[in-house]
Amino acid sequence: MNPITNNSSLNPNTQVRKLKEGGKNKKKTINNKFLIKCLIEHETEIKDAMKELYVSFAFAPVQHDLLMYIDDDGGVSLKVTHGLLISLISSKKNCLIYSCGGMNMSIWDELPSLNTLLGEDYDHYIDRVAQKISKERNNVTIMDMHKYIEEAHPQWIQTWLDEYFSDPNGYIENFIDEAFDNLLFDLEEYDE
Repeated sequence: MNPITNNSSLNPNTQVRKLKEGGKNKKKTINNKFLIKCLIEHETEIKDAMKELYVSFAFAPVQHDLLMYIDDDGGVSLKVTHGLLISLISSKKNCLIYSCGGMNMSIWDELPSLNTLLGEDYDHYIDRVAQKISKERNNVTIMDMHKYIEEAHPQWIQTWLDEYFSDPNGYIENFIDEAFDNLLFDLEEYDE
């Protein structure tokens, strides 16, 4: 499956998943402690939704936001918006969990460094690029390396993307874990 053209079940402006039903007429006080409790209670589902958003919209031309929405009865749902719609939504009922897309990113922005991807062959390819473009080895830029790989070995890019987006213990999971932990930290840090 090509991660860039993946048809996601996450549709902007629609309710994604109901995490918790609210009680009848039980108005919830929505503060950071309540948000942290909801996030921790539903960590697995939220991280799955973050990953799905990332895989589906990392290269989208507009920003997509994953929100945790709390209704008046304390029901908790995940929703996705796109574009600038987040600014139109009351922040009292929403917690922005994660955003992606809208940054004119390239495939190279999403992949690990060439040093990581090429491993011990990295120096060998610097020499090849230097020779091809008639530059001193020390003057070869990352952009030169990217251009060389795009022209000489374009199949590598798709292979790397497939590995990057499908490895269950790989970069995306680590990135999502870190983003989730940072969200919890920020909510704790700025507790009302």
